[in-house]
Amino acid sequence: MAIVKISDLPLVDSPVEGTDLFVVVQDNVTKKAYASDIQTYVGFEEVQTATAGQTVFNLTTLTYAAGANNLQVFVDGVNQYEGSAYTETNNTTVTFTQGLHQGALVKFSTVQTLSTVQAAPTQLAGGSRDAIIYWNANSVKVFRYNAVMGGFRFRGQYTRSYAPVFPMPETKTASVVSDAGATSAVTFENWYAVFACANFGDAVATLKVMPFLRARTVAGSVISLAQLKEGMTSLQPQTYSWTSTNNLANTDVLVITENAAFSGRVAKVTANTTGSITVNTVGSIAAGDTLLPAPPGYAYYVYLGSFYMDTAEVRNIYDSGTLVKSKGIYTLEPNTSTGSFPYPTFTDVNCVGYISPLATAVVLDSSCVLSTASAGFYSEYFSGDSGNHVVQTAAIQKDNLTNLSVVFDNIQVPFLYPQKFSYANDGSLAGTRINGQFNITGWIEP
Repeated sequence: MAIVKISDLPLVDSPVEGTDLFVVVQDNVTKKAYASDIQTYVGFEEVQTATAGQTVFNLTTLTYAAGANNLQVFVDGVNQYEGSAYTETNNTTVTFTQGLHQGALVKFSTVQTLSTVQAAPTQLAGGSRDAIIYWNANSVKVFRYNAVMGGFRFRGQYTRSYAPVFPMPETKTASVVSDAGATSAVTFENWYAVFACANFGDAVATLKVMPFLRARTVAGSVISLAQLKEGMTSLQPQTYSWTSTNNLANTDVLVITENAAFSGRVAKVTANTTGSITVNTVGSIAAGDTLLPAPPGYAYYVYLGSFYMDTAEVRNIYDSGTLVKSKGIYTLEPNTSTGSFPYPTFTDVNCVGYISPLATAVVLDSSCVLSTASAGFYSEYFSGDSGNHVVQTAAIQKDNLTNLSVVFDNIQVPFLYPQKFSYANDGSLAGTRINGQFNITGWIEP
């Protein structure tokens, strides 16, 4: 919407011959101005729904110039006055002096000069994902020069289409400590995502790091949080040191999985505590599902990549932009260390916590010992689901008469269902299998 900002026009007492003169009226005050003095502005609006008692509102689709009198705020259609009803905390935050009632519709309106809006070029969000690398104990590094603010990335696609482009910062490292997007302390043994973020008028993008989240319970629209780490055999409570209660309010959140199926929809966080988030549309989110909130306080953002913070530091990561190698512990559930898992009956193996929550396939080594002096045949089968839909087979003929250590390496299994593959074995020596392990060595994330 193009508007003329009348209040900024200079008063002209006597026109100059040969020039275009405009006469405008605002609040019963007549002003005259030359055409050269008139600027074209573009209006922006954002509407949020308040929670009970909410005072702090973080803007996610617009920014304004705090203290410059270019923000209007309406609550349920009633104009609010800066100073008495609210304060302009910063260019993306507004704080009300009193808590609002549940369900109040809060509209924020501002303007930008057309030249400012057009300063950031737009581009179709696409192409490959960033290849990030380990940098130090707290940081990873990216290498792109410009960031197309395509939002989240899910199964190789961005969630926004045409988006503004911002130059990346000269130092392209993202620290889980100094660049934390919403937390005041590191949560060890947790997965993190790197984002490039920007607001209107920013000269360069800013790098921010956000934690992936996992649902433990769902009650209405409130999702309590569970640990998202290697070796978890049950859903245990997890808390996060958010910089403040409800600091994620009105922030986008990517629903990665929903009721144990891939989702990819984008919802809004309406509230958050140390151990829970509340979303505007819970849909079919269930215990065990994974989510990713965007960094609050930015109108534009783009997902760049993910990494794991182990017990002390960033786990080593070797990322090609699609294939990622990063070795952690072997899977603990189910216990496949001994015995036969006779084909064609498959056993499900859960990879949640071992690989990036956005992975579309797992890469692993399967090892065991055939504890027998007999010769014979042994084979293993890997499926993307629980049915007889084998995507990779490995086999060996044992000829020697002593125990034999077996390693089937670089097994790659794409997921039909999130973070899960199925396993079976066969052959005359399957019953002699001991010390079996699935050593996850990486994942694929397009």
